[in-house]
Amino acid sequence: MIIWITGLSGAGKTTLAKAVVEQLHDTKVPCVLLDGDAFRAAVGDATTGYDKESRLQNAQRLARFAKLLESQQLTVVVATISLFHAIHTWNRQHFNQYVEVLLEADLSTLKTQDPKGLYANNQQLAGLDIPVEFPTAPHLTIQRETTTPKEIATTIVAYVENLAHQQRVS
Repeated sequence: MIIWITGLSGAGKTTLAKAVVEQLHDTKVPCVLLDGDAFRAAVGDATTGYDKESRLQNAQRLARFAKLLESQQLTVVVATISLFHAIHTWNRQHFNQYVEVLLEADLSTLKTQDPKGLYANNQQLAGLDIPVEFPTAPHLTIQRETTTPKEIATTIVAYVENLAHQQRVS
């Protein structure tokens, strides 16, 4: 299964994904975390920037790598901006079991909190300089400000467990 957590920079995708992985590990589900920033660093392609085309290319790589891991019977939790309809469509067409989570966060809050200083620099930032394409039909849409990452993770894991149960029954 692929759990694809998407949202704007600084929304808390990585923190949430770590909490989901922790809860899945607690239930003995073999899983791995693919974080967009960590993946970009691991690939180490100096030609991949932060403009729209480079972001799309990186999201495509991330999706294909997630597919490889899925084929090895792992649950893959992906934390990435990847706000492109082309990616969401590809994911739905190619992943066997796919759960798309949109983590919404108020842009003014993100600008105020900005732990990485991304919004202060305001260069090639998704949602500001680069238009984003939010998922049109995410399985879950969660407001970041309404609850804690651990509580959100519990909601996601419950959704995934319910989905898995439904598939076993049918």
